[in-house]
Amino acid sequence: MTHAIERVDVANDGTLADGGALNVIISANGRFVAWDTSAGNLVAGDGDQAFDVFVRDRVTGRTEGITSRQPADTFTGQSLVNSISRDGRFVGFESTDVTLVRNDRNGFFSDAFVFDRERGRLLLVSRSSDGEQGNNDSFGALVSDDGRFVVFTSRASNLVRGDDNQSADVFRRDLEEGRTERLAADDTSPDQPFGFDIVATDITPRARNIALLTRADLVPEQDVGFFVADVYVLDTRERR
Repeated sequence: MTHAIERVDVANDGTLADGGALNVIISANGRFVAWDTSAGNLVAGDGDQAFDVFVRDRVTGRTEGITSRQPADTFTGQSLVNSISRDGRFVGFESTDVTLVRNDRNGFFSDAFVFDRERGRLLLVSRSSDGEQGNNDSFGALVSDDGRFVVFTSRASNLVRGDDNQSADVFRRDLEEGRTERLAADDTSPDQPFGFDIVATDITPRARNIALLTRADLVPEQDVGFFVADVYVLDTRERR
């Protein structure tokens, strides 16, 4: 049986990427591929050799730069892809690029973003409901297929009120309502002043169910090992 293999990290004219790729994701319909690479020859105007995010349409053969716009003598940060919607319209990624946010206030801390390819719109996801940019690293932007919800992980303490566990928590941003909520966090106590990190690793198409990885005791009666990471699924419709 013969299988076809297709090189994807190429420019519109077929030029092969002159830098290495790190992460790659394919849309559920198989048409679109999103990846990040340090290559500077895939689109015009990308010369900084920093990691940028690209999307290739396997039907039209078109490669699109999502974050690559800096000249060779400028380094403003780098971007890593996290997710792509089923139809390839929405791309979730994390970035330390300070030029992506107007008046970026957290420097080279990473932010979570979604790019709407149909409208050419870049949206900062790691922000509070009143619009304040996260004050620490945010990463792992997982976008729902309809582009409404984005689940991400963040160490920021200013996205919701009362976040004082000094660890990474899981958040969900409703882009339609402009609302950010914290979905999962490790509670602290006098005996445990710092919480364990909780990381969102995957979501279902409508972001109802979220896969989590953490050393925190999210279900204490089922935890059998301290400092051992466990896997959980959070159902956002049945939270208590």
